[in-house]
Amino acid sequence: TMDKNGVLDTNGQAIPKLSQDQDIKVLGSLRHDISGGILGKIQGARAALEFADTVYIVGGNTPESILQAAMGAKVGTQII
Repeated sequence: TMDKNGVLDTNGQAIPKLSQDQDIKVLGSLRHDISGGILGKIQGARAALEFADTVYIVGGNTPESILQAAMGAKVGTQII
């Protein structure tokens, strides 16, 4: 899970929308996790667009964010 709601910019703010062709640069630690880190999450979200109309990357450590996303709120970073 992610502890932040969405993909963050260099100021620590969630990027509202991330396009399929937008380049990503990871700053800081590149510790590997089972999901492939943030790059793996972005790659998976981009692949999910083949099957879904809307895809968001949302932090999973707060029940409020998960509930808001499940209810259709624009939470985190939308992959477009």
